[in-house]
Amino acid sequence: MTLHDEPTDRTRNGLQHYGFRGFVPFASLASSDVPEEPGVYCVIRPAVGEPEFRPVSPAGHYQGKDPTASLSQLEALWVSGATVVYIGKANHGGNQRRGLRKRLQE
Repeated sequence: MTLHDEPTDRTRNGLQHYGFRGFVPFASLASSDVPEEPGVYCVIRPAVGEPEFRPVSPAGHYQGKDPTASLSQLEALWVSGATVVYIGKANHGGNQRRGLRKRLQE
């Protein structure tokens, strides 16, 4: 797939059509058979309704910074009907030990 072949149907069915496989709920990741090699992953949400945003991010601070965005920012940027929330890429990294499994554990 090239950049110009990027899926336009950004739902689970559309992603499966373009070769994504192994859809696993976050709660089941630890016990799933996620490959150790590099790859691309997507975070999707099964619901298509409007999300309920939290006033404070539960993600914790990163490099001493609070990742919380304002509710008005989140609401203004949300794409109605969106199911794909995040698309990421996992490389091997410098120590050759980072792949999909390690990235998703993080």
